[in-house]
Amino acid sequence: MPENHDQQQAEEKRIVEAFLHVAQMPCESCNIFSLDPPQPDVLCKLEDGTQLAFELTEVIDPNQARNYNFGLDIKHAMYQYYADMEPEIKTQLNALFGNAAIFVAFQKGASLNKATRLLLDLFAALVKCSSDSEGDLARELLPEGIERITVARGEMVGPLFSASRLALHIRNTVTERINQKFAKKYECDFPVDLLVHSRLKSLQPEIPWLDKVRKLVPPNIRSSSFQRVWIFDYVESNIPYVYPDV
Repeated sequence: MPENHDQQQAEEKRIVEAFLHVAQMPCESCNIFSLDPPQPDVLCKLEDGTQLAFELTEVIDPNQARNYNFGLDIKHAMYQYYADMEPEIKTQLNALFGNAAIFVAFQKGASLNKATRLLLDLFAALVKCSSDSEGDLARELLPEGIERITVARGEMVGPLFSASRLALHIRNTVTERINQKFAKKYECDFPVDLLVHSRLKSLQPEIPWLDKVRKLVPPNIRSSSFQRVWIFDYVESNIPYVYPDV
């Protein structure tokens, strides 16, 4: 998730622009404007002159999204650190983990900066391993700030790296997110649509969440602030649900 207000608004505009393209609702990017509460998130002036506002919500819980993005960022940092290592140490790591994937669990709440500073200690611990090290490494080998290092071996070209602060199970919370938005009121002079989106992973498989949405939205939308509810699969660039239909 974006970490400040400007980043968040830029990301919301980018998501809306991608959605409008898939929905075949032409709109120039310069005609997509960020709004502040109690207004909805974004106002668009479509090419046909229609003005339409969107309130956005993500199907993934924000805390899960932040942890997922942390995993992607620190994974990139790990590969960059490995690429920049002295050739002798890199050769040693290749000999130890040439057929291995290495997963690192950082302490809950660790910032990206703190995790990046731990990479020196992390790789120092790895070179102390043996070429048959597998499973969870012994606690005494773990640098402070790292909860677990797990080594998996198989038919792969390693070393491969991945990391997180939490388990990377991503739960689909689409009905919870819709209910939260239905309970709020928004001030706007133009029609407002609810745009439920997924940036982190595809919404597939659709069942059972889609059946739950079909039961939730029709009887409750009239008492909400929205004229329409869209679900936008950002990863797959499709719209698996809209109510009422266009």
